[in-house]
Formats: sequence, C-alpha cells, structure tokens
Amino acid sequence: MTRWHRLLDHWEKDFRLIAYVAATLFFFRLVFILSFSELIEETSTYSDIFLALLQGLRYDLSTAGSLLLLTILLSLLDFGTLTYKLLTRLRELIIVIYVPVTLLLFIIDLIFFAYFNQQIDQRISGLWQDNLEDLLLTFWKDSHPILYLSVYVFLIYLNYKIVIGWYRNNKFYILRHAAFIRHNVLKVLFSILFIFSISAMARGSFGSSPLSYKHAEITGDSFLNKVVMNPYNALRYTFQDLNSIANSGSLENYWPDGLNSAINTAYPAQDEDISKISEVFERKSQGLGATIPKHIFVIVIESYSGWPMFDNY
Repeated sequence: MTRWHRLLDHWEKDFRLIAYVAATLFFFRLVFILSFSELIEETSTYSDIFLALLQGLRYDLSTAGSLLLLTILLSLLDFGTLTYKLLTRLRELIIVIYVPVTLLLFIIDLIFFAYFNQQIDQRISGLWQDNLEDLLLTFWKDSHPILYLSVYVFLIYLNYKIVIGWYRNNKFYILRHAAFIRHNVLKVLFSILFIFSISAMARGSFGSSPLSYKHAEITGDSFLNKVVMNPYNALRYTFQDLNSIANSGSLENYWPDGLNSAINTAYPAQDEDISKISEVFERKSQGLGATIPKHIFVIVIESYSGWPMFDNY
C-alpha cells in the first residue's frame, strides 16, 4: 500500500466516524421533537421543522468535525505501520468513549427538558451540587433502575455493533475513489480541499463568523429553536455561562486597575480605602435608640442565577 493509499484509508475511516456521530446526534433531535411534539406551536409548519432540523445538522456536523479533526491531521504524519496502529487505536478510543457518554447525555438532556423546558443549561450545576444525592435516591426508590440500566447497556452494545460494522465495512467507499489521482499536485490540492472542508465543518461555517449560540434562533417557534443544538453544544455553552458567572465577581475582568481605581473614577469624592463595592452605597442610620433585639432572622433563598432562566421571568 502506497503512502497516498494509506492516507485515503485513514481519511475514509475518519469520514465514516464523522457520518456516524452526525447521524446519531441528528437522530436524537428527531426523538426529541417527537417526544415533546405537543410543544410545537400551532402556527408552525413543516417548513419550520425542516429548517430546525437542517440548522441542527450544522451543529451536529460541527461537533463531529471537531471530534475527528485531530485524527485527520495526524494522518498526514505517515510513519508506516506505527502511525497506522496508533491512529486505529485512537479512533477506537473515541468510539469507546463517545457511545456511552452520548447516550448518557441524551438521557440527561431529555429528563432535564421535561423538568425545565430547556436543554441542559447552568441549572444543571445547582442540581449537581445541591440535589444530586436526593435525585439518585428518588430515582432508585421510585423508578426501575435495573430495567433502565439494562436498556442503557443494551443501547450501548447496539451502537457499538452499528458503528464498528460501519467503521470496518470494506464494501462501501467514498474517499478511496480518489486513489485514481496520480499527479502529486492534484494529490496536494485534494488534501488541502479535504482538510479545509473538515475545518469549515468544525467551525460550522465557511464564512468569517463561526457557528455560535445565536444561530439556533432559526424559526419563529421557541421550542424548535431550543432543539436546534445537540447536547454537546448545550453542555459547551453551559460551561461557558458558568465560567462567566464565576468570573463576573472579579472586577479585574472589567477594570484591570482594581477596585479603588474604579470607585474613584465613578465617585471622585470617595477617598477612603474601599474593600467592597457595597460600601460605596452603604448608608447608616442613627436608629431609634430602642433596646437591641435579641434575635436577628436571616432568610436565605435559592441563588439568583437560576431564576431568570424560568419562563415566568
């Protein structure tokens, strides 16, 4: 097997895995829409559903392209048998991790949407930190964990059978047809075009603006817009939101010179050393001179960050 044939063989396998990843994510979106079809607005048409599915496919291909981009680039480093075995093991590792993780994300996302009418968002952090033990106990007592676990294991096994059969299929080829290319210049051009296409796929766009959260708003139906992204996209933006919330407490993110500099700029008359922004707005009254109360009640409610996510607000 020549170096060119080995490269095409690598890319053929990468291309098949990209197709499998995109297909599973797309299939989940179909399941999602069918499971909550009653939430589709009456004014929506089949064109809206088709548009949401088509836009969702962009997110799926972006996820798949990002997942396999590394092996595609490593395939260019051809050191014979060593590289071939290494990349084969790496792809198999991706399969081993992707299948159970994706199925678990699907299940979590469906349950999360049933409760919050939204795909995974920052509220998952509160559930994880505060209520995980109670959720697991409730699931164990009120559900059928052995049955669900058995179904989960069966789905993992079924997906492994499908993806391994598709990955190792020697009767169907796509990229290997490029083996007829003989001229080195054409081989280089084909390689550049393929890598460029996969890179654009990972970005979700051939233009200057990559695929982002805002592109999910593709229809006039709020439910269809919510299911445009796949669970990996939802999880990614959830981590971004949590990171933004965690960093928002640091003034240095917005005013590198520090707190006193910011306060002196906003309130030039404020000369004291301020340790908290709240001290700038603090006001103290003389009081009524009455007897100091024996008890002080502090009422603690849930954190603010999750409340604006509810439809009521």
